[in-house]
Parts: sequence; C-alpha cells; structure tokens
Amino acid sequence: MCGRLNIIDDPFSHYVSEQLGIKFSAQPREEAFPSENLECVVAGYDEQLFQLPLAWGIKPLWSNKLIINAQAESVQTKPTFSQAYASHRAIVPCSGWFEWRAESNGIKTKFLFQSPNDRPLYMLRWVILIQVKW
Repeated sequence: MCGRLNIIDDPFSHYVSEQLGIKFSAQPREEAFPSENLECVVAGYDEQLFQLPLAWGIKPLWSNKLIINAQAESVQTKPTFSQAYASHRAIVPCSGWFEWRAESNGIKTKFLFQSPNDRPLYMLRWVILIQVKW
C-alpha cells in the first residue's frame, strides 16, 4: 500500500457513526499523505470507542524514514510494533486508498481502490504512544 488515503464527503461520516455506534466526523480529503493527521477511532480504558486525530505512520528513533506498513507475519514479534500491536490498536476509516501501477511505457499511474457501494473501509493502525497528538 502506498499510504495515501481518500476520504469522501458525507454520507461517509454518517456511515462510520452508524456502523461503530459513535459520533464520527471527518473532513473530506482527496488525498491524505503519510505523516498527516487523520481521524481515527480508538477504544478507551473503559472499552468505549471515541474519535482521535493521529499522525499517519510511525517514525522510530532508529529510522530516517516514516514507516507506513507492517507485515502481518511479523508485526507481533518485531520490536517496532509488538507493544502497540498487543495493546494500542486503532482503526482509520477511509473511502479508499491509492496504489501505483506501472504502465507499459514506464509511467506510473495512480489507481484508487474503494468499496463498490461507497461504504467506508477500515484500516488497522497501531498507536505508538509518543505519536498521539492531543
């Protein structure tokens, strides 16, 4: 996944609110990039869901690059993700995500993957606590 997300205007927020049982509101974003804040849904200590803006991606101290993907096969065991995976999960409602496709002429074309019925998609995110922006 290239890490760029798309968030359409309503009824998106209405669908998320209805599906998750919370009041959810997100600004439309034609293309949200890694490192930008996105509206996420997290569970509090009482297990109640609430909306929270979080930075997209993880920037560990040992890396010069922002990490936006994790492999499902190793997310539980890699030190970068293990604690967050175990106890600090969040979901990122979005309308779709972008991937790049290499054309025969060598030019890359951006393609939007989205739900066929315009319903929200939910990306799983792990929250590294130092990145929470209150």
